[in-house]
Amino acid sequence: MIKILFRRRFYDVLLVITISALFLISFIVHMPVESQKILFGKTIVETPVYSDFVANYRSIFMNNNACKNVLANKAVSTMWFDNNVFKKYCHGSMFYPIPYIHYYIDLPPLTGVVWFISTYTAYITGSHTRGNPLFSIEGLTTAYVTHSIIMFVSLMVFLYFYRKTLFRRGITGYKNYLLLITSSLIVYGVYGWELFALVFLFVFLYEAIVSKDSIIPYVFLGLFSSAYYLGLVLVIYYLYKFFLNKGVMSNKFLTGLGIGLLPYLALLLLSPQSMATWYNNLLNNLGCNNCIYVFISNNLNDQYLRAIAYIVISALFVIYSTLLSLDEDPTIETTIILMVTVVFNIVFLPQTLLILQPLLILLATRLRDIITYYSIDILNSGIILLWFKDFELRKYLEFLGLPLKQSPTTIDSPVQWIAQTRNILLILFLLSITMSYINKHREQLRKYIGRGAGVA
Repeated sequence: MIKILFRRRFYDVLLVITISALFLISFIVHMPVESQKILFGKTIVETPVYSDFVANYRSIFMNNNACKNVLANKAVSTMWFDNNVFKKYCHGSMFYPIPYIHYYIDLPPLTGVVWFISTYTAYITGSHTRGNPLFSIEGLTTAYVTHSIIMFVSLMVFLYFYRKTLFRRGITGYKNYLLLITSSLIVYGVYGWELFALVFLFVFLYEAIVSKDSIIPYVFLGLFSSAYYLGLVLVIYYLYKFFLNKGVMSNKFLTGLGIGLLPYLALLLLSPQSMATWYNNLLNNLGCNNCIYVFISNNLNDQYLRAIAYIVISALFVIYSTLLSLDEDPTIETTIILMVTVVFNIVFLPQTLLILQPLLILLATRLRDIITYYSIDILNSGIILLWFKDFELRKYLEFLGLPLKQSPTTIDSPVQWIAQTRNILLILFLLSITMSYINKHREQLRKYIGRGAGVA
């Protein structure tokens, strides 16, 4: 027993060290060049990997062209709600612009708190003698480091609950730990906010396994949805399941879910304009971003593509809500519903795979599943690494007759070939999981279909 415990601890420590090393690489490769010079005294990565956090920070707080225009009283379109407040900021006034109040940030409310902590830390620790510190590269550096620290802490907390979830499911092998070592962790670890959201997702799964009749799992389901928009799909699914068969789920579900979704209510009360902007974007401004429907139309902003996506996802929801009623394992339900939503959505941002990967690991039981898993991971990492090199790729593959342009979103792009191969592999993985599930519950399914057809 002592030997087994020692080995387990050894592998736990080894995993933490390895994962931490991958995160450190992610921290460096996403860091702006100017920040590298401040922190390291030299440039380590000449061309940093694109980062949503850095891009949002620059567009909101360091938008030189927009500032020049607004100070010259020219019309300007920014993420700021009031151009007068934006002008005041560009003048160098010493105030902290509040997210959702002074400007729109496309983040769910709980993740918005992370953005607030990162940017407010930059504001209060920066120099206030040379203009607003948020406009400086020092401000960006502080915010980036703070954001990265929060993501690292989130990663460690996630690992803790991931391990607990494995043991609760009776999984003691080390394959499930090793599969966390992926290229996506490097490419997307400090890219956005997925690691923060993963904590709430896995606390929900763990609590759903150990305390089904408790309010706690549903609180964390709501919190996951308040930290990551994708979680709202799970909320819809479980609400549908609750009202379809109230006997299956406790009334504590609604109470817990309501508590977990309170951040949305707080945001609605504090900034109705932010909620209105988000809702308008959801209805009108979603274009096909790496989505499977790129095969249907060259017009990626076609409203019919959105309609097709909603119809497909709704149909799959109904089908899977019936199938998944045969099993009470929240991990299988969560994995399949999130996979359906991500793969068949009108928008499939590559960083979203960080949310799916730990779930896929739990269901990757065969060698071919593991090969597919890593193929998806590598392809997914290639999307953002090659996104801004689309023209160079086209030039290199000019013998195929590709038009020479920078257009990574269209089907004639090598980047899209990578994205769509990833999508197809994910669909095959989903079908594999579905068939395994059907085979496991074949007898129950026969009885269920027989009752539906009126067969005794």
